[in-house]
Amino acid sequence: MSDKVIWKSNGMSDYIWYEATDDEIIEQAQDCGYDLEDGDVDALRSKLADIESDTDYVDLKFNIAPEIDKQCPYGYLWLVGNYQRWDGGHSAVGFYADASKGIISACYPNYDSISELYYNDEGNLSFAESNHDAPMGGTEMTLYRLRDEQAVDEIENKKDEYGDWYSITYDGDNPDSVAEWINAGLLIPIKSLW
Repeated sequence: MSDKVIWKSNGMSDYIWYEATDDEIIEQAQDCGYDLEDGDVDALRSKLADIESDTDYVDLKFNIAPEIDKQCPYGYLWLVGNYQRWDGGHSAVGFYADASKGIISACYPNYDSISELYYNDEGNLSFAESNHDAPMGGTEMTLYRLRDEQAVDEIENKKDEYGDWYSITYDGDNPDSVAEWINAGLLIPIKSLW
């Protein structure tokens, strides 16, 4: 996984717990109107970490998701790659007819998951997740979109060769069918948000 993480579900909380200096914590606590409880910086960290967990969701919803949606013709978004479960990794495809809602759903699927969006080694926007079934992670899926609006017509014209529209959208049990559309250049990875 690349060091180019652009969003993480617990990013602000992690920063507060592990990276922010005591002076930064005190300053932020004062900005929030907290009293310095006998100089107990750890208590302030805990309070601020609870507040900041909502900040990551707001950032995803109002900053990241709209930027992904802008790049997806018709709002269609695919996540293609490996999904880690309790019984190991599995090839998987996720399709969302509304990219903005889809990425929010993918990044917040469970109460106990930690997810992130990052640029992988090929420079493609990707999704990773760890949860109670896979605490060490392992889920790595690349975000794909239609090449352009004309790709829909090309998909219709090539359905005898590669499969119909259903195979490109809802066939999560057969990721190879989506790979055909990727190889044909009709689905392309999202490279940049800004």
